[in-house]
Amino acid sequence: MAVCLSLTMLVEKGTKLVLEQVVTTIASVADTSEEQFVAYYDRLMPCLKYIISNANTEDLKMLRGKAIECVSLIGLAVGAEKFMRDASEVMDMLLKTQTEGGDLPDDDPQTSYLISAWARICKILGKQFEQYLPLVMGPVMKAASMKPEVALLDNDDMQGVEGDLDWQFVSLGEQQNFGIKTSGPEYLQGMWNYIYPELLKAIDTEPENEVLAEHMYSLAKCIETLGNGCLTEEAMAELLKILNKLMLEHFNKAVARQEKRKDEDYDEVVEEQLANEDDEDVYILSKIADIIHSLFLSYKSDFFPYFDQIVNHFVKCLSPEMPWSDHQWALCIFDDVIEYGGPNCVKYQQHFLGPLLSYLSDEKAEVRQAAVYGWGALAQFGGESFSAVCAEAVPRLVKIITDPESRTIENINPTENAISAITKILKYNSSRLNVQELLPHWLSWLPVWEDMDEAPHVYGYLCDLIEANHPLVLGNNHENLPKLIAIIAEAFARDAINVDHTESKRMISLIRQVQGNENMFQACIGQLSVEQQQALHEVLSGTN
Repeated sequence: MAVCLSLTMLVEKGTKLVLEQVVTTIASVADTSEEQFVAYYDRLMPCLKYIISNANTEDLKMLRGKAIECVSLIGLAVGAEKFMRDASEVMDMLLKTQTEGGDLPDDDPQTSYLISAWARICKILGKQFEQYLPLVMGPVMKAASMKPEVALLDNDDMQGVEGDLDWQFVSLGEQQNFGIKTSGPEYLQGMWNYIYPELLKAIDTEPENEVLAEHMYSLAKCIETLGNGCLTEEAMAELLKILNKLMLEHFNKAVARQEKRKDEDYDEVVEEQLANEDDEDVYILSKIADIIHSLFLSYKSDFFPYFDQIVNHFVKCLSPEMPWSDHQWALCIFDDVIEYGGPNCVKYQQHFLGPLLSYLSDEKAEVRQAAVYGWGALAQFGGESFSAVCAEAVPRLVKIITDPESRTIENINPTENAISAITKILKYNSSRLNVQELLPHWLSWLPVWEDMDEAPHVYGYLCDLIEANHPLVLGNNHENLPKLIAIIAEAFARDAINVDHTESKRMISLIRQVQGNENMFQACIGQLSVEQQQALHEVLSGTN
């Protein structure tokens, strides 16, 4: 009875959020424990009915809806025999919402809870629910027929509603615009304003690294989803404060571990423990990188003034004396600086150019891959001012690709990223390169198949060259065509690129053009393996 009294007091005191949480928890427990919940039924059902009867004000509609849901879940859990004595009273209370208040507004939070509750109670009562059907079917049919407000407007019509925050518009071409009326964004923003401080607090105080990492991942995904403007100046300042604290802890813990290795008690057991701690700290560093990635993805170069407050931590991570994992994740962060900052990344070039070049020859594949990716990003997004350094990086990238061990399991990813990086330099920033000299080498490195993110860049450039009838690629009298078809066939055979991707469709279109010349096509097909022939057959017939 104490629980019931507490719930009743909470209703009377108006402690709404606490009550909603309690009711949701009870519903979850009932749903999970099923018939075992019968032990708590007599104590909790009166309290929940009290909430349904008394939570009648506008601000308590959500609480009432959750209580309705909770009662129906409890009824389903304990079964008809136990619930039957309350079923009639509960249904009367639910129907009262309809009969006394008239039709509920479309956006009333109680509506969805009511309909779901009726469905559960119908399942419990079976044929006995028949008496209620005339009363419940109206709201059910209304909900089923609800449609979002949409409109198709031309540009003249748009002038009258463009500033209406309740509408979101998508251009369908030069003259038409599709609009949908939305009330979701304001609720989403309100929810985010409620969640964000609590999530930051959890990140700031969580002692367990495994849980902390999950919190940080959640924050990164939220920022990525909500995009530019999701953080106020104050919210951004709080986040930077926590990131600064986490980076200081990262460095301090690394120093402490090194000191423990000097202790006289240091042995293999201690080293195993220290290695585990190091792995945990590196994982947290990767989540810091995830958060910064989400910020650059959302804010682009607008994040630079905030990044300036913590950039020195990542410059420190790039120092030669730091562990390889620090190098890897700091390079990933500067890769984001380049990719999302565009030409404006030049302000940080003194921090990243040297490390991007030197870590191309690092013994760790993970570090090489992070460095290699940076050169591709610099070529694609950095602009003409980086053309000279991109050309300077090419011989080192070639060295990675042509190394005898370049295609081993541990090296294949940095190798293919290096091929992609040179592809981007050739396509976007080749003014300081002898393209004619490099192209035959580039072609000899294909196909690529391991990295599905980078493969489209490589095959897209290959399509560019073939479509342009580039003589170095096609050869005299198209003598390289069988090799080109083999490269494309192997890409499809290895699922290097999704068949629905734009570049896949370009490759398929090129094959169809060759297919138009029966003799040439058969000559190309005859040089393919069975697997390659099958792959081409599938993509050409659309069965892949």
